[in-house]
Amino acid sequence: MTLAVLLQFRLIDGEAAREFSEGLYSGAGLQSGNPILALRDRLDRIREGKVNVSDRDLIGYFVMAWNHWRRGGNTSKLQMPRGGAWTRESFPRRSDSCPSRTTQIQSL
Repeated sequence: MTLAVLLQFRLIDGEAAREFSEGLYSGAGLQSGNPILALRDRLDRIREGKVNVSDRDLIGYFVMAWNHWRRGGNTSKLQMPRGGAWTRESFPRRSDSCPSRTTQIQSL
């Protein structure tokens, strides 16, 4: 599933996807507040807790982190919406403004 999402990011912006993937894989140089670090932390907590998470939820976390990162935003954690489930309305979608990078991913 991770590979499929990263391939989608690559189709949007290959260079940004490479940078995002490298940060996700290595964690090198990621400062507190970096959305990629927040995604790494979320994935570590899921893995360590041996929690079953649906592909849809994982995709939601990836898209949320990607969108925050592409906008140059900071976030220390990624959370499900209130109620604990993504809905058509709450699933992360493309943001129209992206001052630091040019395109955003549409909802998968």
